[in-house]
Amino acid sequence: MKHGKTLAVVAGAVAVFAPFFYGAYSYYYSDNLTSIDTTKWYQNGSVSATSGGLTATTANGGSLISKVAVPDGSNEYEVKTTLTLTASGGTYVHYLRATNDAMTGPAAQGTFYSVELQNPVFSGPACSATLAAYKREGGVVTSLGSAVVGCRNGMTMRTVFLSYGSIMAYTDNRMAMYIGGTSSITSGKPGVGALNTPGGNSIARVELGPLDRIGPNTAPASQVSTWVQPNAVDFQVQPPADDANGTGVYYFQVNRNGSFLLQSQSSSFTDANVSPGVTYNYTIWAIDYHNNYSGSTAVSVTTPPAGAIDPRQPGVKPTGSHWGAMGENINMQSGNLNFSYPLVKAEARGGWGATFGLNYNSQNWRKDAAATWKLGQDVGYGFGWKLMAGSVTPYWANYWNIHHYTFTDATGAEYRLDQNSGGVWTSLDATYVSYDSNTNRLYFNDGSFWKMEAVSSGAEQDAGTRYPTVMQDSNGNQILIRYKTGVGVIWADSSARLDEIEDVRAVAYGSPVKYRTFSFSYNTDAVPHLTGITNYINTSEGYTFSYSTPQTLYSPMAPGGAFGTAQMLNSVTMSGISLVTSFEYVSGGELSRVVFPYGGDLRWQYRDYEYVGSRTYREVQYRQLTKQSGSTTTYTITRNDAADANYSVHSEATLADPGGVGQRKWFFETSTTSADVGLVKTYEEQQLPGPVVKSRQEYTWSADGAGRRYVFRAVQTIDPGAGQKQSKTEQALDVYGNVTSMQGIRSANP
Repeated sequence: MKHGKTLAVVAGAVAVFAPFFYGAYSYYYSDNLTSIDTTKWYQNGSVSATSGGLTATTANGGSLISKVAVPDGSNEYEVKTTLTLTASGGTYVHYLRATNDAMTGPAAQGTFYSVELQNPVFSGPACSATLAAYKREGGVVTSLGSAVVGCRNGMTMRTVFLSYGSIMAYTDNRMAMYIGGTSSITSGKPGVGALNTPGGNSIARVELGPLDRIGPNTAPASQVSTWVQPNAVDFQVQPPADDANGTGVYYFQVNRNGSFLLQSQSSSFTDANVSPGVTYNYTIWAIDYHNNYSGSTAVSVTTPPAGAIDPRQPGVKPTGSHWGAMGENINMQSGNLNFSYPLVKAEARGGWGATFGLNYNSQNWRKDAAATWKLGQDVGYGFGWKLMAGSVTPYWANYWNIHHYTFTDATGAEYRLDQNSGGVWTSLDATYVSYDSNTNRLYFNDGSFWKMEAVSSGAEQDAGTRYPTVMQDSNGNQILIRYKTGVGVIWADSSARLDEIEDVRAVAYGSPVKYRTFSFSYNTDAVPHLTGITNYINTSEGYTFSYSTPQTLYSPMAPGGAFGTAQMLNSVTMSGISLVTSFEYVSGGELSRVVFPYGGDLRWQYRDYEYVGSRTYREVQYRQLTKQSGSTTTYTITRNDAADANYSVHSEATLADPGGVGQRKWFFETSTTSADVGLVKTYEEQQLPGPVVKSRQEYTWSADGAGRRYVFRAVQTIDPGAGQKQSKTEQALDVYGNVTSMQGIRSANP
């Protein structure tokens, strides 16, 4: 048994919080309080129960104290109520260790502990109340503490009496009060009550549950991933499964170098107080709603040198340098392979819409001086694959405060939203999205927005990540998206797995009537995997999918090591015409081959590369193309390895033509004192032997008013040297990414 620090309570409007990590906890008694069953309750004072719930309109109020025995015979349990609040006023009470006659308020009697939501006050949509705790013993009432909390219609209160005499009180599943050392009353029963309830307000439901005495196991170190900068470390912990009757993981506690660091109610959190080039030792506990834990996870992280940036570049960013064909995009700076397979197009009026497709990224591993890290996930489409329009993941600085969000686009490209203005988060990276955390809306600079109302929950590997449920353009046209239930939870829209897409072409089904354009089916694997897409509009967008059996996942980087099990996406088949695209992998789940429906394939081979600061990533070294005829050509990517070992990014990349006629070459900024570090400076097409530069493109970068980098000037030179031809384009962008000026192209032939 372990308990965390007493948490501060912040005043203000309530944020309705759906727990990410529910267990299988069940209450031993529940009552909708539409009438008072005197075989189950001792009734005191003036309370009444009708179809609207339990009310007490008088100043003295009344109480119901349970006659139902706690199953384990103890005096430790949980009281949970759901409140109907349509007006300001009233007091709503939980009783703990109460005598049969217990009642709080002006006519207080009996012996008890009480936790009371007092005088909720609505001001427009906002609501605040006082949460207060008392003890009555020997006829004396003692205040144990109070806090200002948010409130709302339909809110829940949960109060837990722990075995070591402490009380935990939650409002809407967020702890609002922790009270220690309250064990002087050693026995008694749970109950509920109310005072001064205005019309329309009531206790709509009460649930009594036994104390959970078994803690959840924290995920092993192999299921912890990190994203490391010189001055910050982001963690994402795969949520553990709780015990058979567990209350679910409530929060994570993190110690650094043996001292308390933070508590986070999310499995994604940030240590923003580290120094460059230092190894830190972390201990992570998963703690449930009744303050239990079982074991901990120890990990060590080494931060990179000062000024270093992360060379990993998943997805396809507009500022990146990519090469490839047939759904392939190789990032020439980082060596990441992105492979995309478009599946369905959701459409709205006016031609607006969104394409949903599978996207794979190869940079799923990282090694530093302290450990090897698995960065890839399987959320239902195979290890390393995603199928989504985009997502937003919060990273917490502590229990109450977000440090930043990460926006991931449909290709898997990640953007750090760390500029906060009144809860609206933006990025200094190459994206112009803004996330309004007050309304859970993601806005784009074309006037469209997404409602990010699906939250991956339970034991999902991406628990806490938000996905769009509504996509709306500037004219009000909408696309609706629904998601499957997450592993270990019972509500919809709680995983990354698509369930239905409804667009302007949707057809009706069921009773009551619903609408859908596409539906998605899954198997019953531990992580359910997509097995089929059905469309209802008579287009060709129908597919079936197959996967490998679960297999141990080994790191592709020495010294290796097992990182749990994973399943790989084996094939995608177009329904009706049976066109099959198949996929093969090597160690670590790295995509090594794609075989296309009409013959021919693409293949990739990877290598390790160690950057300054002992950071090692995997990158594509060879790419092979096999044509339908059977002939194979090999493309080799070479780099300036000796020099790049001193940099945090590659300085150059050369792609050789298999025929020996020519090659392509990219040059990147490596200086960590430059705002352009990692960005392309020059691209050349060269003729062999020699090489002789036949075409050169040079890029000058600038910043918009918010600090985002963009290409200010592009100069193209044909046949550099005597008789060269040259053209130049210059542009300026505003803080929304709009072009505010552009100079005409100038040509020269010296």
